[in-house]
Amino acid sequence: MPSNTKKAKSGSEVGYKKPPRNTQFQPGQSGNPRGRPKGSVNAKTLLAKLLRKPVIITINGKPVKVSMLEAQFEKIFSDSLHGKPSAQKIIMPLLLDLADAEAIPSAEEDRWILERFLERNARKPSS
Repeated sequence: MPSNTKKAKSGSEVGYKKPPRNTQFQPGQSGNPRGRPKGSVNAKTLLAKLLRKPVIITINGKPVKVSMLEAQFEKIFSDSLHGKPSAQKIIMPLLLDLADAEAIPSAEEDRWILERFLERNARKPSS
């Protein structure tokens, strides 16, 4: 059976997981000499930063400075109140989760209405 290793000029074996000695990292030398650049961020950190960014929106005819996240919720709630089904599909499960956590007071009839809406739209409550 032939061997897949060869002798390098220096006399050491070369092959699978055995690179030539002259191409191996020297002691104290890193394989990534520059390393990760300072200030680089991952997607989660970038998203969190963007959601905290202040924006100016108009509420009741007046400009108001809010975070990007709050502006998104304002838009979704506004669209939901105007009967936009895509916004209602986002809001209803959130309201049901809040009602489960008792973060907002809800009557039994309100819960029944929310559950009926989710059934009609083929969404299951996250319980």
